[in-house]
Amino acid sequence: MPPAATGFEAVVGDGGSYIDIAFSKYLKASDPVPADALVVTGPDGAPVEGTYAYLEPQSAGGETLARKVRFTPNGDGLSEGAEYRVAIEPGAFVSYAGTQMLAGFDGTAKAARRDATGPVPASAESAGGGAAIRIVFDEPLAAGSLLDPGAFALSGTGRKVLSAVVEVPENGKQPMSAVLTLSGPVAEGAAVTVAVAAGAAADPLGNPSAEKTLALNSPNALLSGLELQGGSLSEAFSGERTDYTLKVTADAASVELKATLAQAGGRLSIRGVPLGDATFKTVAIPSDGIIPIRVEAAGHPDVAKVYTLTVVRSADPGPTPSPSPSPTPGPTEGSTPTPSPGNIADIGRGANVTSKDVEGRKTAMITLQTQVVMDALKAAKSGAELYLDAPANFESYDVSMTADAFKALAKMQIKLKLKAAPLSAAIRTDAWSGMSDGASAVHLLVARASVQEEPAWLADLKKKSAGLRAMTGLYRVALAAEDGGRSVTLTADRPDAATGGMDAAPIRAGRRIGRRLPLRSVRQPLALCVLPLLRRGAAIGERDGQLALLRRLRL
Repeated sequence: MPPAATGFEAVVGDGGSYIDIAFSKYLKASDPVPADALVVTGPDGAPVEGTYAYLEPQSAGGETLARKVRFTPNGDGLSEGAEYRVAIEPGAFVSYAGTQMLAGFDGTAKAARRDATGPVPASAESAGGGAAIRIVFDEPLAAGSLLDPGAFALSGTGRKVLSAVVEVPENGKQPMSAVLTLSGPVAEGAAVTVAVAAGAAADPLGNPSAEKTLALNSPNALLSGLELQGGSLSEAFSGERTDYTLKVTADAASVELKATLAQAGGRLSIRGVPLGDATFKTVAIPSDGIIPIRVEAAGHPDVAKVYTLTVVRSADPGPTPSPSPSPTPGPTEGSTPTPSPGNIADIGRGANVTSKDVEGRKTAMITLQTQVVMDALKAAKSGAELYLDAPANFESYDVSMTADAFKALAKMQIKLKLKAAPLSAAIRTDAWSGMSDGASAVHLLVARASVQEEPAWLADLKKKSAGLRAMTGLYRVALAAEDGGRSVTLTADRPDAATGGMDAAPIRAGRRIGRRLPLRSVRQPLALCVLPLLRRGAAIGERDGQLALLRRLRL
């Protein structure tokens, strides 16, 4: 096929004006553009004087080729909004294959102003539990772009940028930010800056972004102080520590409590009841003896931490510790969280918890502390069970740990249990395969089915079962490894790789009263539906690769 002119655009900008003529094929561009075969006329019909040149010529096979010809007018250039005409004679150009342009071209277009200014980095925000950074720009970016991680340099942290992509916004909006995936979470409250190099990103017109250094806006959900009257903490308060024993007298009904935020503007609450910052408040001792102080970061309600006070009654609560003279600084990377005096088998102590919406479900993103896991292993026997208490008021859970921590658990054949009343899910860490040596992290995913999928499942259950009732939703359990920026689903190698049931009474998946049900090992996430235990008539069913723990209602 011979080459043909496909159209042109007339552009007016701060750096000058020009007309770019596009062709259907690459043209031979070793010789000058045949200016006598092209004519550009203005709105008055008079020829416009200027020069022609091949745009962005490339060398290939000893030839110089180009797909566009640029006309640059002399003098004042083009006028914005004015209509210009381009006429090209037949035979003016030859394609890379030696085929001459047979048809001429005659077309018009209005000169339009083009933005020649690239996007400017505006802010840097912590995301993904501190394991990612979102760089927000002042104008839209080119969608679907993979960016150079080397164009983003961090200081104030030992973390590295592993990948950088333009974020895909919701509701079809234009992308305004880039997301950087880090080699690990940045410590809460750490003073980190991000140097964004010139040209790190570009707008939809190809204008490169500007250079700028930004301070990381890292949400801080720590307390800097905790004071009590009418009781005392058995441990010295530290902002990084979240579990405490609160001693009170045998007949105490309440305590006076004052919690102070490390970063102003955050929100404090106890079981949903607001708590003033740095203000004493009378708190009734609940029947379960647990006082959870929830801290939400300023401007980031999805970034939260819960300080748990476990009440212990005694004859003499002892003196109340004096408050800290100055705010407690946030943790530094590489620091070891102060061990909780609680059960050493609880590997969720000190975990970082953030919230994220996944398929319409409120998901808790839980990042375990590697040192806490290792400390628990030192006290555990081979084949023992370790656990973590999941935060309340979430529908799905994503529990992450370093690959080294998971390998250490698997080496000791540890059973890991997630307790999220009324749901419990457990995995045998040594019963999974598919993780490469290059994996950086492992995720335990306990995900409730999407808001679109679950109603269909419930309707089908009601239609096909007699006397069965679902009191919780449909859940899936899976393990996935982070490997070079990819998520790799691990394979269950044995039927009891994942088990589930009520928090107080987990039941092995794949068993039923009177007979055994098989469970295939597949290279897909295991699916587990957990229904509450009622009173009698237990049964476990398997359908379409999904396991369901069911109880018949009392008739």
